[in-house]
Amino acid sequence: MNKNERNVIDVIKDLDMLIREKETSPISWFNTTNFIDATFGFKQTHDFFDCYKFHIIGILIGIITIGLIYYCINKKYPKGKNIFIFKFSLILLDFALDITFILTKGNKVNGILIPSIIFCVVPTTINIILSISIVLQEITKNKNFYKWFKNNTSIVALFTILAGTDIEILNILTSQVAGIMIFNAPISVKAESYIFWGSFLGLFIEDIPQLIIQVIYINLTVTYDTIPFLTLLTSAIILANKIVSRIYYSIIQLNIKKRMSNMSSIVGS
Repeated sequence: MNKNERNVIDVIKDLDMLIREKETSPISWFNTTNFIDATFGFKQTHDFFDCYKFHIIGILIGIITIGLIYYCINKKYPKGKNIFIFKFSLILLDFALDITFILTKGNKVNGILIPSIIFCVVPTTINIILSISIVLQEITKNKNFYKWFKNNTSIVALFTILAGTDIEILNILTSQVAGIMIFNAPISVKAESYIFWGSFLGLFIEDIPQLIIQVIYINLTVTYDTIPFLTLLTSAIILANKIVSRIYYSIIQLNIKKRMSNMSSIVGS
């Protein structure tokens, strides 16, 4: 092989240098190339799935593992709301990815860093305030909860903080997940309603805006790696789950009201 022969790597390096030094290179001579961003240089695109296939395999293994854990636990403790194993894992993963995205990718595209921070910090703050308010209300107005609370103060404190990621985390306290009887808090219907509507609010101040930011990032970036991909994926799953669950909840509430109305009519007649 001729040592002076140019290979692909050499061409990429040369093109990168030409772009970065465009003020002194032919890149600036033409209208079509003069507007190329010199600070970005030349970036070679890669096949996403080829580059990150092991990451994807790892994710699939993780999902399968959680699924097997859920299956085993649900078989042994069918009365518990064991679906929270998935929800809890997904919510915490989504929050961790949101933070990672802000720290590592937020400044890669102009205009998304500040919105990313706002739609992470503001919902988290609101969720924490709301979770504290719900717990305090239950302590002062729900005697059964207060009795349970006295024996599980540390657990309540932990999940009050974790609820900053998503107010629905508080539902774990009543779930009896995996047959763990410590998670049998007698939360009132009113508190459950607050949690529901707090989560509904999160759709508009967190989930939808963050999904939009991810879509904007995809459209404006050249290179795309696992962090944005996973952040987009978890955001989409959580958003879809919340929308579908709210629809089902509304259907259930309408049926309850319809039955109560029918019973009232029967009693009245």
